[in-house]
Amino acid sequence: MTVVQHPSAVRVPIRAPEPGERFLTAVELARFLGVSERQVRRYAALGMPCERWGRGTVRYLASEATLWLKAHYEQRETA
Repeated sequence: MTVVQHPSAVRVPIRAPEPGERFLTAVELARFLGVSERQVRRYAALGMPCERWGRGTVRYLASEATLWLKAHYEQRETA
């Protein structure tokens, strides 16, 4: 399966985690957000901030994901 990045998606480098905050896997972020792992991967394809480490390892910060989701859905509501 190939995931194609949405043309309007802008890749933003993820910031360094705050003290006490750690990088999450897609499964952990999915549990935190209450969505499926597949949905987390869709969000990443749309431009949600994530870190890609090596071959296929992707990690997320819950705080960055939450901010991106708020901005993404506010933008959709005003369009």
